[in-house]
Amino acid sequence: MADLEDTTEVIEETTDAPEEVVTEASGPKQLREALKRSQEEASGYRTQLMSSAYQEVGLNPNEGLGKAIAKEYDGEPTSAALAEYAKTEYKYESEVTPENDKSVQIAAGQTVLDKVDSVSIHTTPKTEMEELAKATADGDLTKQGQIKANQLGKMFARQQGVS
Repeated sequence: MADLEDTTEVIEETTDAPEEVVTEASGPKQLREALKRSQEEASGYRTQLMSSAYQEVGLNPNEGLGKAIAKEYDGEPTSAALAEYAKTEYKYESEVTPENDKSVQIAAGQTVLDKVDSVSIHTTPKTEMEELAKATADGDLTKQGQIKANQLGKMFARQQGVS
């Protein structure tokens, strides 16, 4: 009977140990690590956005004026905002203007596409009901008869298949 009690104690000891490890792992330390990873990821995205903004403005963030701006600029990661900051703080006239900013170019392109779409002819096939309505509006009795006969044929074929 003594052997059974010793075994029970060992089992209790092994089940207690993992619980303590789980509690420690889910504490503030894990939350701080998760926050740090999230901040690093966000910083990486911002760096990517800023590098393209610097290119569009015509600055190099690793040398000269671009490096000085990179150390202190903490605004929006867009080329327009960066160009405005450089102009205000350093009197730097960039190559980016609202006319050649990519978002303005995209909007202008969309306007052209919308205009083309409005004058284009869509080639989607008409349904039988649309064709019947057009034939009725045009007064084309032959076309109306053909469409109605086709509809009746389909209806009888379905009834034959069901019965």
